[in-house]
Amino acid sequence: MPSPARTAPLARALQIVAKPLLALGALLAVSAVVGFLHVEVQAIRGQDQALQIAGRSELGTAFEEVLFLPDIAVNTAGLAVLAKFKGRALPVDDDQQSDLDKSLGSDGEGRIFDLSSSLPIYVFLPELLILLGAALLTALYAGYATARSAGGPNQLVSAGWGALTGIVWAIALAILRAMSFVPSTTGDSVFAGALLIGTLAGAAGGFLAFGPATRGPSPDEAVHG
Repeated sequence: MPSPARTAPLARALQIVAKPLLALGALLAVSAVVGFLHVEVQAIRGQDQALQIAGRSELGTAFEEVLFLPDIAVNTAGLAVLAKFKGRALPVDDDQQSDLDKSLGSDGEGRIFDLSSSLPIYVFLPELLILLGAALLTALYAGYATARSAGGPNQLVSAGWGALTGIVWAIALAILRAMSFVPSTTGDSVFAGALLIGTLAGAAGGFLAFGPATRGPSPDEAVHG
């Protein structure tokens, strides 16, 4: 039976890694709500040809979308971390598809900002703000929580602990994207986007987390405490 001294480092590592994973779960939940509502509205309006099956009504297609909820969450979270998409990211009106195609690059890839050419501003802007805001805030919190859990002697080390969010997010989102049935985001850009946003916002959260609870007692406090 492993001794507590041997299992303690592993338990501490798992405790630290759990913080960014929980924050990523929150991002996926927000992304699922935003993406699912968008897809459902388009399906009910009869503007979701990608999943419509011949002979099915708009309402039937809307029910079928529930089966793709995990994919919707992962794909929309990819958009939130500025990953590139190719093909069907968030469905647009049939008569706006040509406008979207024109805004994409020569390789047919684009980012969430390119959806502005094919979505009404009252749809695009709230979705953009919610998704980007959710990505930044959850990464900031992940860095803060990770640094508080890990501790550090100064703000630089605390920021380093927070920056681990980027690595954890990049690996986790890349795995989830690879497991998707219908991935619409590109794998390398998902990894890069999660790494960038998670590292920068996580480091900021770790920097803000530095304080008495993370730096530990000073030598004098340790002697007299």
